[in-house]
Amino acid sequence: MLRMLLLAAILLSLSCATAIAAAPEDSLSEISLTPIKNSAFFPGEKLTFGVSYQFIRVGSAIMEIMDTTTIRNRPAIHIQTRARSASFFDSFYRVRDEVNSYMDREYYNSLKFEKKLREGDYYFDLILDYDYPKRKIFGQSIRYEDDDETKIRKDGVKTFEVDITQSLLDVLASFYYIRLKKLEPGIPVTITSNDNEKIYSLKVFIQRKEILKTDVGKFHTLLVVPKLQGDSVFKQEGAMWIWLTDDQYKIPLKVESALSFGSIYIEIEKIEGHKLPLPAQIR
Repeated sequence: MLRMLLLAAILLSLSCATAIAAAPEDSLSEISLTPIKNSAFFPGEKLTFGVSYQFIRVGSAIMEIMDTTTIRNRPAIHIQTRARSASFFDSFYRVRDEVNSYMDREYYNSLKFEKKLREGDYYFDLILDYDYPKRKIFGQSIRYEDDDETKIRKDGVKTFEVDITQSLLDVLASFYYIRLKKLEPGIPVTITSNDNEKIYSLKVFIQRKEILKTDVGKFHTLLVVPKLQGDSVFKQEGAMWIWLTDDQYKIPLKVESALSFGSIYIEIEKIEGHKLPLPAQIR
């Protein structure tokens, strides 16, 4: 049960928004390339969240922007999320998940994606390499033995290719990309992303402006509601609400979702790397 809760929470936080970005490769000259000005996030940003199920604390998650690096000769921004179970659950179901995304620093599309799931006796890795000149995503998934995360299962390695006709964003990069967008109540944003071998669409509805009280202060926020279109990372069976700061940073403060097995809450507990108070913060 805990695995389902944490997995749903992580997917909610990472998949609440997706977008189409431009490709950085010169060989994609037929695709419109537009450099994007980023005043929303930068290395050093670190957001810490509490994850609850029906108001019971089950874990925590950290979303952090690491140092810049280079991928395929392109300057890249490295984004990492880490999720872990609460200490009470560690003795019978320990969760230590990590996701790494590498975005082009000029155009903010995905260059590489890595996911490492360590949940109880379930050990799984996923690597996606975005090769735009070849119009392919080259992927590899690895499943390890239940009792030994260093031993790969027989037939546990799968390689695959996904044809692409446009540059894409992985589930983590897509969330950060939406923070670069201008969001206005009443104007939905339809966007596209991918995970594993799937490419899917999402429509984000910006419902209204709202004041939200959190453990780190009171904020002016934008309440957005994503609706998954067709196949997606997970099956959405209930409503989902996301509160973003109503300023240039659009920092996620809270995610609430009503799923078939209960309600998940993800709430901000600490903001690091930004000068506080934020513009949207009510003093």
